[in-house]
Amino acid sequence: MAALPLCASWFPPAAVAVASHSARPTGRVMRVRSLCRRGPTQLALPVRQARARDHLPGREPEPESDDDEPDMEASIEAPFVDTDDAEDEELRKKYGEFCASMGLREAPDMFPIEREEISNYLMRIASSRANDLDVNKKVMALIVCAEAQKALDLASRIMDLMNMASLDLGTPVFSQDTINKMVRTYAPIFVNVAKDAYSKTVEIDTVLSFLDALRGLGAICHILVQDTVAMLKDAPLEKSINSITGTHSFKFEKRLNNLKEEFMASADATGIKHTLVMDMLFDGMKHTQSYIDKLIHERGEALYYLSLAQAASTYEALRKNC
Repeated sequence: MAALPLCASWFPPAAVAVASHSARPTGRVMRVRSLCRRGPTQLALPVRQARARDHLPGREPEPESDDDEPDMEASIEAPFVDTDDAEDEELRKKYGEFCASMGLREAPDMFPIEREEISNYLMRIASSRANDLDVNKKVMALIVCAEAQKALDLASRIMDLMNMASLDLGTPVFSQDTINKMVRTYAPIFVNVAKDAYSKTVEIDTVLSFLDALRGLGAICHILVQDTVAMLKDAPLEKSINSITGTHSFKFEKRLNNLKEEFMASADATGIKHTLVMDMLFDGMKHTQSYIDKLIHERGEALYYLSLAQAASTYEALRKNC
């Protein structure tokens, strides 16, 4: 059935709103504010509940629903430092890095130049006139640009996960600089996708390059998990987490491969329709965000046990010196 033309003056509010940095999605973000008092207070942080060690050897991968809903998160009480207390500067730094490494905060924008370029495309598209014959292409272009900015948000989040230098949890194989360089290779692809949408030149390669870039972000995040898990000295836990992340990776790869096959088949049969492009980019982002959420979930558990081991080691050293 042919797509019904939309009103020429209408375009998705969410697609235009994403042009503003302040409108970035914050669904899974921890927001905190300083209390007007000195000394620590308590703040509930969403982290996964620790699994009992006696259940680790026989633990099976958790079932994953078809709708890819994220797991519910438990919470623990964690100390929150008053940001007005200069004496706690080092503690505040470690607290911030802990939140970053666990994926508990909104990542800072690592791609301001690329974001500004996509925002300019968005605003030009939104302010352009469109008649009933090409309004659907305008809507598609807006949504493509919005998905490109969401992909930049995801890339920033992955880079922020490596902000753990002062936590003293061990030495990862891949440095923060190496991970950042790997992630930054995909930023130009997201910008080019928005550029093609603006110039009305979205082709098969445009969509495929976007999906491949998302696959690359997922692969880098998987590397981060493996790198962190390798620092564990608990073999059953290491094996358990690797098994779960391996299952998630297999399903993610399968979903993206299915998307590409579906896109190629539809494009060959009917050409590149605006609805097809929007569906492919939206589904690609949905699967990638869900996959990365699950990886961060497992990495957070490994970091939790590494923190416990480091604290126990410090306590034992202090006890011997007393």
